[in-house]
Amino acid sequence: MKPNQYTHPWTNDELLVLKEKYSTMTAKELAKILGRTPKVVSKKARQLGLRAIRREGRGGRFWTVEEEQVIIGNYRRMPYEKIGEKIGRTKWAVRGRATKLGLTKHTHELPILNLTDLEKGYVAGIIDGEGTITITIRFYNGKYNRCPELRPLVEVANNNKEIIEKLKNTLGGSFSAKTYCYKGIEKPSYEWMVTGVPRSFAILREIAPHLIAKQKVAYNLIEFCQSRIKRFRQRLSRQEIILANQIRNMSGAKRPKRKNLQELLAYHQDKPHC
Repeated sequence: MKPNQYTHPWTNDELLVLKEKYSTMTAKELAKILGRTPKVVSKKARQLGLRAIRREGRGGRFWTVEEEQVIIGNYRRMPYEKIGEKIGRTKWAVRGRATKLGLTKHTHELPILNLTDLEKGYVAGIIDGEGTITITIRFYNGKYNRCPELRPLVEVANNNKEIIEKLKNTLGGSFSAKTYCYKGIEKPSYEWMVTGVPRSFAILREIAPHLIAKQKVAYNLIEFCQSRIKRFRQRLSRQEIILANQIRNMSGAKRPKRKNLQELLAYHQDKPHC
């Protein structure tokens, strides 16, 4: 009579096989070798504190501890694509593995800007004359009914490509090019943009003392960013919404078509889980 696999004690040989193979084989494969069900094998492995290395996908190879250590050590300072090149994986595989390991890049870690006084004055002069410092508002119309999102924005638009490239190389951000029609003649236009709390705060903190026309709105946006960093992943406070409304009014931003920012006060009071 075959022993009951649920009550039959594990032998030393079975435990040795489980410890040696659990990191490279699935519970289903081990169950065939040990003559037990996958459920029993997984339960015993959890009791022993063993960790299974799951496959990347159907037909993929197992993740090794060394590969995971490379991800853990580099995920915040290197793009997923570069990490993938180091370990021979795609950026999507690295991103998925980082998520399973509980790693995320969506944090308010501030970038480090090593700007000289000359560069600070140069950037401040361009933003004062050709730039915009404001807060954008985005409403979601989807079925999830998410709260409106407020995002700091610093941008510069200019016809000189070298100026925009200089800003991107110095401060990061995005670069875009488009054409516009002026008196029947198509002309190029270039735009540099930085959005989000961390980088906007890092840039404005450096150049705000050098600004003239936009200094007040810059300090207001710095205050808004400091509040969001302190209240990371928390819903917007009443003071933050009022401050955002002041920033948008100072920068001449258009009102949203459906709601004014002041109406978000009542909206957030009605939506405590946003």
